Amino acid sequence: MSTHHRRTTHTSGINYEQLGWKCKYQGKYEEAIDAFDKAIVRKQRTYFALHGKGECLLDLGKYSDALNCFENAIKIDRHHAWAYHGAGRAYHYLKKYDLALAYYDKSIQITRQSVVAWHWKGRTLIQMDEYVLAEEALKTALKNAIGSKYGRDSIPLIEADLAFAKAHRKDVKSAQIVIHGDNNAPINVGGNQATDDAIQNHPRICKTETCSFCGAPTQKDQIYCNKCGRKLR
Repeated sequence: MSTHHRRTTHTSGINYEQLGWKCKYQGKYEEAIDAFDKAIVRKQRTYFALHGKGECLLDLGKYSDALNCFENAIKIDRHHAWAYHGAGRAYHYLKKYDLALAYYDKSIQITRQSVVAWHWKGRTLIQMDEYVLAEEALKTALKNAIGSKYGRDSIPLIEADLAFAKAHRKDVKSAQIVIHGDNNAPINVGGNQATDDAIQNHPRICKTETCSFCGAPTQKDQIYCNKCGRKLR
């Protein structure tokens, strides 16, 4: 038997889908993607291989490619929750928040106890300034995580996002009106005379910026996130 034939025989029994997840958890994303691709070709748990490849592509910042993987996984199995919340996170990073929420909800319809879908629903709602709704989603995520064998590692992140939503909900209630524009247009604001041609009948709220990767608060001119270390701009 030739060396080439022995190598082929040896590798034919490899579970590339499992190998892909192993490499992903080790942070070896390119190796993981290669393994997932081989699993897809060999039809080894194709749904999970596509989902795993999508997760790797999310970590690499390739959001459109990740979305394509999740969408293909959904075509294979529309009754499994993972690819739905994967697609939701891809849309979140692409700043298509309404679509992200729609996919989280599809995931939640399948698995009400999902930690990931509820957590990311809260994060997306924060980006939309929907702090009350975000707080509700994050409370559900926290409850599910506490009762989950596999979701407990995410509890600190959920608690941080929940605290952020609560703080900003209070900020919105006590928000100050921002004056800007032409100083030749007088207007009365809260009993005080002000000048601004751009002020409407409602206040414009200055919100704190957040990291689009982990949701942590950031400063206006900050380049790297203090929490996850990702480059912000």
